[in-house]
Amino acid sequence: MAKSKSKKKSDTASTGNTLRKSKAREAMIIAADELFAELGGYEGGGYEATTVDLIVAKAGVSRRSFFNHFTGKADVLMLDFRAICDNHMAEFRARPDSEEPLLAALLAMEHMNESFFSNPDSKRRSSVNRRRFARQLRLGMKSTQWSLMGRWELLLAEEIARRLKGRDKSIRARILAGQASLIIRIASEQWFTQGLLKGESISKSMRKVEALVNKVVDEAYPIING
Repeated sequence: MAKSKSKKKSDTASTGNTLRKSKAREAMIIAADELFAELGGYEGGGYEATTVDLIVAKAGVSRRSFFNHFTGKADVLMLDFRAICDNHMAEFRARPDSEEPLLAALLAMEHMNESFFSNPDSKRRSSVNRRRFARQLRLGMKSTQWSLMGRWELLLAEEIARRLKGRDKSIRARILAGQASLIIRIASEQWFTQGLLKGESISKSMRKVEALVNKVVDEAYPIING
């Protein structure tokens, strides 16, 4: 009985900590979003003017708490690439081994997005993410984000290689990972800026971009090979 009560207390404390962390993270995202607009937006140098110190002061959290969630202001002001990469890898590993690697990578991203937007707060959160994505497109990726993108592509290639058979597995895996990365990035851009506003699913954008990329590859192959 004593052990049961102790476990319940532990579970309750763990749930409380998770909720507090989630609220702190959300507060920092909202604070950064508001500061960016207040300090000049795109044209007025809002990104440069929005500092970590200003974000934590407005959100009412510590710098330590900030860096427990983000690597820097690029992560909170723009897209959180670390979370996106980690979540996608988890989704990919959960896909059946029988699926073609490229398809598995694309379906993993689709499922990740569908899970996010099935959240009751999806309407408000999607609005925040659209603003962050718009900033990403206009201001470009920062060095830490390029580094995380490269890390994600390498990890994806390693996972894909485990599913392949035959010769040159690592090279083939790198090519497939690069193709998946290209399709996901372009499809995500199309979906966030157009499809989502029309109520379309990300799978529609993914299939369209996949078809276009495959067409370009098919057309370029004879040229590349002389």
